[in-house]
Formats: sequence, C-alpha cells, structure tokens
Amino acid sequence: VKLRQIAIMRTAWITGAVYMWSSHLNTSISCGLSDEMYAPIQSGPDDPYFTPIERVVMLATEELVKRHKISDAQWQALMAEWNNQQMLDFMFKEGLSDAENVLTINSDLCVSCDNCEAACAATHGGYSRLDRKGGKSFASIQIPISCRHCENPLCMLDCPPDALTRKPNGEVVIRDSCIGCGNCVRNCPYGVIQMVYDDKKSGFSLFDWFKDSSKDKGPAKAAKCDLCEGLKGGPACVRACPTGAALRTNPSMLLKQISRN
Repeated sequence: VKLRQIAIMRTAWITGAVYMWSSHLNTSISCGLSDEMYAPIQSGPDDPYFTPIERVVMLATEELVKRHKISDAQWQALMAEWNNQQMLDFMFKEGLSDAENVLTINSDLCVSCDNCEAACAATHGGYSRLDRKGGKSFASIQIPISCRHCENPLCMLDCPPDALTRKPNGEVVIRDSCIGCGNCVRNCPYGVIQMVYDDKKSGFSLFDWFKDSSKDKGPAKAAKCDLCEGLKGGPACVRACPTGAALRTNPSMLLKQISRN
C-alpha cells in the first residue's frame, strides 16, 4: 500500500496534477508516508532517502508515465527488489534478526530423508533437538524448529539455577545444573526447547516388560540444540545431510547482504 502511494504521488508530481497530489495527501499519511517523504518524492528516485525497493518503484513509475510502458530490465529489477523485500519481511517476522546461529534448509535440495533428525537424536541420547517438518518457509528457504541462539535470549530471563549460559561466541547452552522447572520452555517464543528425560538405565532385561518404565526415567530436564558442543566437525545435522541442504548460518550477515543488493 505504501509503495502504491509513492507511485501515485510521484505520478502526480511529474505530471503536474495538483488536484491528484493534494487529494492523496491524507491517504498517503494513513498508508504510512510521513511528511518528510514528500520532498524526496518531488526530487526523484536518486534521493538517498529511499530504500532500494522504493527507488525501483519510482523508476518504474517514471518509465510508465513517460513511455507508457515498463522496460524488461526495469521489470526484472522490480521483481528482484520485491523478492528481497519479501525475504527481509519474512526474516524479521520470524525473529531471525535477533538470531546468532540459525539452521536453514534449502527445500530445492532437501530429499526428506530425515538424516538430520536421526543424526541429532543419535548425538543427544535419542532425542532430536530439531523438527525438520516444523517451522516456516519462504520460497526455497525453510527455517525448521531448532534453537537459533538468540542475541537476546528470552529463555535465560528466569532460570533459577542459571543453567542457561551464553558463551562468548554467542552459543546458548544448557548446563547440567538444570532443575527441570520448564521456565525456559515457556519463555522461548520459538518453541525450540523441550523437556526430556535423562534415562541413566543401561542394558535390557526381561523384567523390564513387567515394570512401569516411567519410574526408571530420570528427572525431566530442558534440552535444545547446543550446536553439538565439543563434537569435532560441527553440528551433526549439517554433516549428515547428503545433499548439502542443511546449513547453520548467521542470519545477520544474510540480512546485510539482502539489504545491500
């Protein structure tokens, strides 16, 4: 809606349509345009005030007004900036701007083998710390449910024994001092922490068939992705992916790259 109003106001200005300009002033304000945007709209797309997507919309508007059509090159630029803007909106909506290390899956490469989940479970006592099918997607990029090691971790706000620790490299881990209160599970807005049982029992006996197995389980404790701390070679989920679809990355770098393009 804001982009449409920018195009309307620019059209009114370059065509000298005074009534069109004045009649859309109030509408523009309700659509998100501020008073300080009117001068840049008048000066044109080269004004440094505009974002890349706004600048491309302005250029396309000028072509349409002057030539009555938009060139193929301008259409391509418009679509590229639109996709970048949509990706940025998706990343901010999913809270990735606050993430330090997030697991992404390229759905164009993923073959749904679930090796990533199996490797995670094998590395963490039978409990997978990621849900490949969960999470949100944009285009071919999927963000599965797995800890993104936030820059401002809400899970750490109310941990009585201070079991949640943030390391110098940004990694957030849960230490053995966890008492299983579940506060971190409730505080995490992304649902990446779960309560798991520390089953210390080893071996198997026929008597296990006749016993209540729940009594043999240790206390439930919080668990989440720890980036396979101490494991040589990095996260098991990434190493187990046969197609290279799984990747652990810093989304802040991706955001900066998208914003510059």
